[in-house]
Amino acid sequence: MIIWINLPESKIRREQIEKISKHIEEQHMLIEAVDGLKLQDLNYRSKVSEELNIDKNKLNPTYYHNRKNFQSQSTNIKKILPKVGCYLSHLSALKTALDLELDSVIILEDDAVPQLDLIDSLKKYKGMDSDVVYLGGHSKKLPDKISGGFISCEEFNLFGTYGYYLPTPEAIKKIFHLLKSTFNDTEKKCLKLRKPSSVPMMMAIDKFYKKFLHQKSICVYPPLVKHNDNIESTIDTSKYYKKRCGNICISELINNSKSEGNDLPTAGLESCINEIFINIE
Repeated sequence: MIIWINLPESKIRREQIEKISKHIEEQHMLIEAVDGLKLQDLNYRSKVSEELNIDKNKLNPTYYHNRKNFQSQSTNIKKILPKVGCYLSHLSALKTALDLELDSVIILEDDAVPQLDLIDSLKKYKGMDSDVVYLGGHSKKLPDKISGGFISCEEFNLFGTYGYYLPTPEAIKKIFHLLKSTFNDTEKKCLKLRKPSSVPMMMAIDKFYKKFLHQKSICVYPPLVKHNDNIESTIDTSKYYKKRCGNICISELINNSKSEGNDLPTAGLESCINEIFINIE
């Protein structure tokens, strides 16, 4: 199943999802994203608290002002809360997958654009010994060597959770409890992390995955999902965030490397990579 994350107010993004869904013959589900800024409202906090079974006090904006609870370089709560909402939205998607007892799941944010043969291409990754299979992402540069149709995230500086695949029920359960553990001091001690000294702390979701999951994650190459940079961010509209600290969508990195004459493996790319992605214009 594909689970899409979307804010009800983001009508343009929802229209994009509807267009994309017509091209992919796979069961889709659209879930309501958590609006971080709305956590300032008591009634909304209560709703999210009940849905995710999280202590209401730990959803109060004042909780995230403390850097021991949410790691951020910003002290502006209006910049922090959208990232909190994104984190909670992915937690909600994982909870949905668990509640539905899915064997595997694709989680897409509403600014993701998948490749036309997304599902068929993913079948070969079924059962791989990975917790997370990234379908795309952002990076400053491509790795020097790419083999086997994927890149090890342990050796690759990848950011972005706009499109990823969890290939097993165990992976879904593990990552759900990892994200949920940031609200539960007892559960933190029960988690079997590869780095026992690392205590899970809430932060931007892509940084969280990078810190705690990349030792057992891969990124498919060529990518199966790219980021729609033409849609305004619902997290941060600053120029700094738009540049993603200098990171570029892998799809564009491949285009750039081809134009520069680099000899990188491009199996599955018949021509320019943009031509094999769903056209949502």
